[in-house]
Amino acid sequence: MRITFAPGAWIHTGRITVACISLCGMVSTKYITPFVQSDEGVRQAAQQLDAAVNSLISDLHVIKQTTKSPISEAGTITAAGSYILTNTIEGSITIAASNVFLDLNGYGVHNESEEGCIIVQGVSRVTITNGHVAGLFPIIVVAPASQVLVQACLVRCTTSAESVGITFSDSPLATCVINSCMITSTAANIGRGVQIDSDTDSNNCIIIDQCYLGLLHEGVVFTGNQVNIQHCFFSSIDGVAVVDNEVTTPSISVDNTIRNNVFNGCDQGILSANSTTLIRNNCVRSCTLGIAATIIDHDTVYGNIALDNTMSYSAIPFEVVGAADTTGCYANIVL
Repeated sequence: MRITFAPGAWIHTGRITVACISLCGMVSTKYITPFVQSDEGVRQAAQQLDAAVNSLISDLHVIKQTTKSPISEAGTITAAGSYILTNTIEGSITIAASNVFLDLNGYGVHNESEEGCIIVQGVSRVTITNGHVAGLFPIIVVAPASQVLVQACLVRCTTSAESVGITFSDSPLATCVINSCMITSTAANIGRGVQIDSDTDSNNCIIIDQCYLGLLHEGVVFTGNQVNIQHCFFSSIDGVAVVDNEVTTPSISVDNTIRNNVFNGCDQGILSANSTTLIRNNCVRSCTLGIAATIIDHDTVYGNIALDNTMSYSAIPFEVVGAADTTGCYANIVL
């Protein structure tokens, strides 16, 4: 049986719009350009982006009142409010209202069907936190959606090869954040951690921050712009840890960043097919192939560390695929 949940109470800080505009502007104007200029410019841009991202994540929280409406079975949330699970649920929860704070309360939502476990579609200002979600498609976010935060959750793919932990689809996806989550599978090297299919709109802003992704077939596979993957640990992935697919929409300017991550024991660390994706300050260790990128225009592979990778390009385990000009690949360290 499916039910419709009653509303709770909520208050939002109201500052996220400013933070979102600030971050998106920084990514496209202050963060991309300095990477082909001075070393000091690189450091300053990175520091500014770090500050903006930290502010953005803190502002995404919905400030909730003490009273939360209990949820004990599958159903649809149709009104703004704070909600809390009182037990583990078999089935799905659909969030069909904006301004919703969903506290999983240490419990879980499990569903083996293609319907998904938690579905967020066409709403804004949604927080999902503090629990575990497992199934064929644990968390699905469908555009238009904005200010969606998934935080402090254990997300597990099931034993199907088609399983995806967190899915973002369509456009726009403005200010969607995955923070402090563990994304893995119930069996070794099954499924995909995060999938982003959003390459038809230039107003995206998706951040994956301080997460663990491991025991998967693929880590993060995305097609889109303004995707920032940072401070994450990828381990024991038998495919590619991060795949940055080519964006073919002519009007889209791709401003993606993959930075300050650790890739350990993966078949391949990073595969990028976009000419303006920044790959900076990553550590790639014990992989078959460290980093593969098409260096065209201002695509920059900068300040990365490679250690004990088995496949290399010339003497450097950063493979530059099909590129005559490698001037964008510099200041990397091989140990």
